[in-house]
Formats: sequence, structure tokens, C-alpha cells
Amino acid sequence: MPKKCTIIYKPIPDFPDYFAASNGKIYSIKKKKSDKEDSKPRFRELTAYIQPSSKYLSVNIIRDKEKISFNVHKLIGWAFTGKNPFDYSFYHKRKNYLNNKPENIDYFKFEITDENENRLKEIELKEFECLFKKAVNYDYRNKIWKDYEVLKLKDNTKLLINYLKIYLTAKKVI
Repeated sequence: MPKKCTIIYKPIPDFPDYFAASNGKIYSIKKKKSDKEDSKPRFRELTAYIQPSSKYLSVNIIRDKEKISFNVHKLIGWAFTGKNPFDYSFYHKRKNYLNNKPENIDYFKFEITDENENRLKEIELKEFECLFKKAVNYDYRNKIWKDYEVLKLKDNTKLLINYLKIYLTAKKVI
């Protein structure tokens, strides 16, 4: 008979009604009709989904009547390490992006240096370029694609990112 594992719930900082669990899921606390001191809180699992052009699970959290979308691994990391996801970057150790258990999540300090900034721009450019390719249906004969190729010859990452942002925003892709 398999061992029964107990789930550990940790509150998510800045979101008092939400908890990260050791099973890699996010829960909200269910409101009770009667406030009995001795009864245990009831948790409701939030539905996780994968956003288009993403590989991470996300959940919607409501704060001040506003719906906010968060990546599950960032919330788990925030709750179990206490490190703010706006200052630290959380990642999956074993590259299994659907396994959000705390033991699979690690972090590093997010520092902007010249080298990191260039690397971040390259990553951002690759992500936007993937969206761009999908938006033009991988048609490399398309005039828009040819214009982009001409810009690539200038080897200016910032210019390319701005071009892609403008195009993708106009097409309502981002």
C-alpha cells in the first residue's frame, strides 16, 4: 500500500487568500459560512492552464477585484523560498515545466548587467521572432518577413525588438 503523503500549504506573500502547496498546485481558501475556531480551513484548487506561446502553467488570482495571471512555478517559489519573483528568476531544475513541486524549482538573483541585459534582449528577440513567424504563417516570401530580414542585416537587437513589438501589437498577437 502506498504511503499517504501530507500536503504542506504555504501562504503566498501579498495574496492572503491564496496558498502554494507542496504538490505543485495553487489553492484558494474557501470562505466558510460559520467561523468555527476549531475547524480546519478548506482549500479549493485553482485551475491551471498554459497560455498561448508559453510552456509554463498559469493561474488567475483575484486581488482588489482585479484578475491577475501568474506562472505557477513563480508562486510556488515565492511561497516556499520567500524570494520575490520580481527580484529573482525561478526556473525548473529538471526542465519538466509541468512539474511545479518545490523540489523542482530553483532561483537566481535577477541582476541587470551589460552582459545579462544583452542576453535578455536576445531571449526576448527569439520569443518575439517565434510569435512573428506564427503571425506570418511561416511564409518567408511575405513582404513583411523580407522587411524584417533587411532589418536583421543591421544587427541592431533593440531595433528588431521594437519592430516586432509594433507589428505583433498591431496584429493583436501581444
